[in-house]
Amino acid sequence: MGIKQRIGLYYYKAEVKKKKHRDRKFTPLETAKLIGVVFDADNEVEKKTALQLAEILRGQKKEVLLMGYFNAKKFPPNLHIAYGNEYFNRTHLNWAGLPVHINLKSYLNTTFDYLINISTNNSVIFPYLMVKSSAKCTVGRYSQTFADAYDLMLETKENDFIAQLLHYLQKIG
Repeated sequence: MGIKQRIGLYYYKAEVKKKKHRDRKFTPLETAKLIGVVFDADNEVEKKTALQLAEILRGQKKEVLLMGYFNAKKFPPNLHIAYGNEYFNRTHLNWAGLPVHINLKSYLNTTFDYLINISTNNSVIFPYLMVKSSAKCTVGRYSQTFADAYDLMLETKENDFIAQLLHYLQKIG
């Protein structure tokens, strides 16, 4: 782990301490209205999973806002940005590699019923987004390092994540 990653981890842990006593609220999936999904947009499998999850949830009359991260200074030329699908890249990170762009701040100030991190990327970026968010409930893949970032963690196979996620979100509440 390089110095930049260690500094990012330090700031992540500081945010965890600030948010340690936040109010968590597990909303039944049937009554949830607004759901955020963050993912690694460089990973085609994750991008496909995010779009599939958004399609399923929108089919259930949920508003879904996607936020994908590209680990590059420029966006791909064929990127299509539409309402509900936003992206950020390395130019939206500070010197410690943590998200600071105004669009991200707006996204994080949104009171999601659920904010779901589907990324398998071990970067501090995604857990940091979870900790900084105003979401009522944060959900992500199991990570011992970033366990404090989530209210609910799932340990599943890559191709089973959506099914397990929907199963447990329907049981909650």
